[in-house]
Amino acid sequence: MSVVTRIREPLEEQTSTAPSSSTGVKLQQPASKPSAVARMNQAILGFELVTVVTLQLLMIVVIGVSTVVLFTLAIEALRTQVGKVDSVSGLLFLVQRSIAGVLVVVLGLEVLETLKAYFRDHYVRLEVILVVAIIAVGRHLVQIDFEHASPWVLLGLSAVIVSLTFGYFLVKKAILVFPMKPLGTTPDSGGEG
Repeated sequence: MSVVTRIREPLEEQTSTAPSSSTGVKLQQPASKPSAVARMNQAILGFELVTVVTLQLLMIVVIGVSTVVLFTLAIEALRTQVGKVDSVSGLLFLVQRSIAGVLVVVLGLEVLETLKAYFRDHYVRLEVILVVAIIAVGRHLVQIDFEHASPWVLLGLSAVIVSLTFGYFLVKKAILVFPMKPLGTTPDSGGEG
């Protein structure tokens, strides 16, 4: 159910049925005035719509600018740093920085996907949030200097990665076992709300 549909529903629910005279047919009569609760729900849903659309536009701008900056930095690094690479550790440093930059853009794309899913379905999909967290931890893992990192830090990061991936596995398994019905459907409605 989209946000626009949810805004219209309170108005449609405000129509009341009044019994007719001798025919037994019920006539639809519009309610005199929407209740305060219906107006408040309509205002909240309108605010949600504006907020989500604004955040989507912001993320599009941020991702676009980040991509342009990443390409500019990559070209500059290729021009100036490639000649200075004299060891594998120097190459590893450049590759780690490049991968971290790409993962930042991918994080932005996943956040945009979360907003798009919220706008479309009007709920946050947990698996998308877990993917964002896994990418963020993976980005941090790529940037770690393993020669100087504490074993406890590495153990903690590995525990976080295992926990997030196991959580993602459980969520995907639950979605397969217990598929969600679209909002506003009933067992006898055939999928229409």
